[in-house]
Amino acid sequence: LEAAGVTDPWLRNWFDFLAFAFSGLPSDGTVAAAMVYMLAELHADGARMDYPLGGSGAVVEALVRGLRKHGGELRLRSAVEQILVDEADGRCTGVRLVGGRVVHARRAVISNAPVWQTAALLPPAARAAVRATGSAPLDASTPPTPSFVHLHLGI
Repeated sequence: LEAAGVTDPWLRNWFDFLAFAFSGLPSDGTVAAAMVYMLAELHADGARMDYPLGGSGAVVEALVRGLRKHGGELRLRSAVEQILVDEADGRCTGVRLVGGRVVHARRAVISNAPVWQTAALLPPAARAAVRATGSAPLDASTPPTPSFVHLHLGI
């Protein structure tokens, strides 16, 4: 904002709010292309930035209904000991729960844990394979960001 000559405190705060609402970061940490896209979507006819009817709990309930409708299963309070990975193709095949029970995945394993804990659940060879592809490492070197949930839904 400074480089663009934006000095008005209210306007700077407004841009910071929009950046945070869209990306979870202040304006100096948000990619301009993402802001342009989101602002265009925000100003489209009929678009709005609002809270969900029924609150955030309604979003969770809708996601659970969709999961179950498509044959998925939601497990709460199920501590994972290890994410299982097929060594031949690198695909996650399930999880081993604390206590030894194995839950097999039909399509995917989705982790809601922070990246550091998720990475620690992968076998070391799987972590090395991710690094070999040129993507960011799945280890303690990943920088933390403030807690933020960013969910885009279209109806």
